[in-house]
Amino acid sequence: MKMKGRLPEGRYADCANGYRIHYLDQGQGDVVVFLHGSGPGASGHSNFKGNYPYLVDGGYRCIIPDHIGYGFSDKPDDVDHPLSFFVECIKQTLDVAGVEKCTIVGNSLGGAIALGLALDHPQLVDNSFLWLRAVSAIFPTTRRCRACRRCLRSAARGSRLLPP
Repeated sequence: MKMKGRLPEGRYADCANGYRIHYLDQGQGDVVVFLHGSGPGASGHSNFKGNYPYLVDGGYRCIIPDHIGYGFSDKPDDVDHPLSFFVECIKQTLDVAGVEKCTIVGNSLGGAIALGLALDHPQLVDNSFLWLRAVSAIFPTTRRCRACRRCLRSAARGSRLLPP
């Protein structure tokens, strides 16, 4: 993977709505999608660089997008950015990546987008693990996903995901 500054540059989804979304696509197996929070310098890689490599090593395919307006994704300043717009962009990115079913890990804004995806596209979302501020919640259960259980244990300890 090529580096562009301090961030890895992966693939780009040319979405049906006309926007271009950057995402990392690593590994093979069941799909885990990581949705980052907001804030200065936020990107998929910057939020989850300490987590997704371990899931890739554990046999999962990890999709780590930069939301619209963040990282290497388009940054339109002529449109509103309601939650539905973020959900639309992520759904279209997953369509381009060929994802039919996935587990979603969402942090802050990414947690809200994960809920929106689960509500608007229930056939897509198998499990969700959300970090909403300092509170961890599971919606619905993540018992079938070892990677999500591991993330939950790590978050409960207040630490990043550690290798076994």
